[in-house]
Amino acid sequence: MWAMARALKRSMLPVILIVLISVFMPTAHADAATAKLVMTASTMTPTAGEPFSLTVTAVDENGNVDPTYTGTVHFATNDTSPGAVMPPDSQLTNGEGTFSATLIEAGSWLTITVSDAAASLSATLTFTVNGAAADHFALSQRTGATAGYPFSFFLVLVDRYGNRTRSYAGTVHFTTSDTSPGVALPPDQGVCCAQVFLSATLDQAGPQTVTATDTATPSITGTLHVGIRPGPTASFKLDAPPTATAGVPFDVMFTLLDRFGNVATGATVPYTHTIRFTSSDSVATLPADYTFQQSYSGDTGTRVFTATLMTPGHQTITATDTTDASITGTSPTIDAIQADPAANLVVTASTITPTAGEPFSFTVTAVDENGNVAPTYTGTVHFTTNDTSPGAAMPPDSQLTNGEGTFSATLDQAGPQTVTATDTTTQTITGTLDVTVRPGPTASLKLDTPPNATMGHSFDFTLTLLDRFGNVATGAAVPYTGTIHFTSTDALATLPSDYTFQQSYSADSGTRSFSASLVTPGRQTIAATDTAKASITGTSPSIQVLLPSVGLPRP
Repeated sequence: MWAMARALKRSMLPVILIVLISVFMPTAHADAATAKLVMTASTMTPTAGEPFSLTVTAVDENGNVDPTYTGTVHFATNDTSPGAVMPPDSQLTNGEGTFSATLIEAGSWLTITVSDAAASLSATLTFTVNGAAADHFALSQRTGATAGYPFSFFLVLVDRYGNRTRSYAGTVHFTTSDTSPGVALPPDQGVCCAQVFLSATLDQAGPQTVTATDTATPSITGTLHVGIRPGPTASFKLDAPPTATAGVPFDVMFTLLDRFGNVATGATVPYTHTIRFTSSDSVATLPADYTFQQSYSGDTGTRVFTATLMTPGHQTITATDTTDASITGTSPTIDAIQADPAANLVVTASTITPTAGEPFSFTVTAVDENGNVAPTYTGTVHFTTNDTSPGAAMPPDSQLTNGEGTFSATLDQAGPQTVTATDTTTQTITGTLDVTVRPGPTASLKLDTPPNATMGHSFDFTLTLLDRFGNVATGAAVPYTGTIHFTSTDALATLPSDYTFQQSYSADSGTRSFSASLVTPGRQTIAATDTAKASITGTSPSIQVLLPSVGLPRP
């Protein structure tokens, strides 16, 4: 009996153990449920634009991997750059997963967060993203720039994403648009950090550039645009005419220059001194002493003064600062000439009926009050015409020889025209030639037609002969005697017969009327062409042919 009880107890032990295990196992699993997500990275200092790996692990409250985690994880970053790449929403395998991410913005504040919103789980890593390899240089001016004085600027290494970067091991070479011999640029050098402080000296005022370029990779470059202001006034420049008539006033252009020859407009140090004029002509009439006030718009670097030389011969005018004699300037030599007895200019021509577009010669003679040639006249003659055609050509400003000169001109506009010669200094010494320009040979035809015509009804139109300048060929130098043939876009039109012009006949002096009738409704044209020279042609404007029954164009 006792033996049977013991045998039964042994046979029931496995069943009891299975029941105990099945009862207590669920409680043990609940205690070890996923407590958090843990994220690690292959590097905490990635390079902008380069992928790196992230490992996400689901762990229980004891820090053990939870292989039963089946949630979906989402990745987010505060890097808003368009090229930043996060892994897609994913599930872990046996509680773990490795993913790839790419950050673009450089800095020490970039984060990546992995989260399971449904399970209220998340983990965040903060990265220090380094800039990628240098792609170009950014140059910015730090201080104002004056000619001849150093100014400072920054050079910043920038990667292709616009980040400042230290990833550069090249050598930088500097160039400038300023070709002045005194220019000073930084020497070729490496760059120690993302931003360096440099200086340069340029001499030529106005817009200039300083360019930094990698000596091995020219595409790595950057340009600074800088406005160079003139330095303090160091000298004067006086521009005067090469000749002047004794006793006749003339203008002198006075200019302030810095030590590099820059006009001192907008100079860093405005010039406010007083200048005094002197001349090699002791009896010259010169401007009074003048004090510059560069705050006044008329004194921004240049100013016009008036002087009069009295003694014939080679003369000069000098301006000097009254307090600093080293600031001075002298004009080029001015040839002061004796006042000329010439009172007028007489203009005559080889023909008073030149042909449009063809040069003709004319003569200018300086005469005194009695009409005699003035051989001592040495003035400069300027030529003008009332022909405003773009091809009209006048001689350049010229001097006469012994009071006379022969020149050539070309006029294009037919009809009455003038050529006027005037002394450039004394406007009252002048003379005018009146000519009548004849049209050139016929080069095209012009048809003037009514805008509308009734189908089958005759109407008049005018044909006009034109030379190559558009002049009506009335009284043309070469009369037109060609034959013209008429055509039309209306194949049923009734057109004039071929017509041969006879310009000796008064009705053929440049224009003639013809009649035609159009039959086909709609927009039509009439053309006229020389039968021997097809380049002499012309086409009318569009004519709207109307139906006779309703007086309306065909739809």
